[in-house]
Amino acid sequence: MRKNNLSMFLAYNAIVAAVYVATSLAIAPLAFSQFQFRFAEILTVLPFFSPGLAYGVALGCFITNMFSPFLLGDITIGFLGTVLTVIFVARGKNLFVATLWPVLFAIFPAMVVSFYEGLPFLITAAYIMSSEFAVTVVIGYPFYKLLSKNNYLVSRLSLIPATWGQ
Repeated sequence: MRKNNLSMFLAYNAIVAAVYVATSLAIAPLAFSQFQFRFAEILTVLPFFSPGLAYGVALGCFITNMFSPFLLGDITIGFLGTVLTVIFVARGKNLFVATLWPVLFAIFPAMVVSFYEGLPFLITAAYIMSSEFAVTVVIGYPFYKLLSKNNYLVSRLSLIPATWGQ
């Protein structure tokens, strides 16, 4: 990877991670509960447009989860859910389907919250998956559909290298 590509890769991913952390921690009580609402999860769809941004989303999730009351569970199982989400989103071919992957993988934080809080798993999963649906599909899909019409922005996102090695 050329030096300027590495710099761009790191800068964009650092920005995405910082936005994820700041957005999650700004509403921290809602970001770590059974009625979990992480508006930052809208960023999990970014790798659909630029797979290289998956690293920033994953890093942002990992850092955010370090502030979780379910520390060990969130930085392992919760983080795994985000990693799987961004992998599937980045490989996606359809924007609507890409917005559904975060909803499916919300089962991971549901496992963590259910275990640590002693709550029924299915009810916890329903709450967390429905809030994920609200963020990524109800809000995220129209947002990204609109974003996809901005040729300049889409072209800028496509310049971000997909991996460290490019």
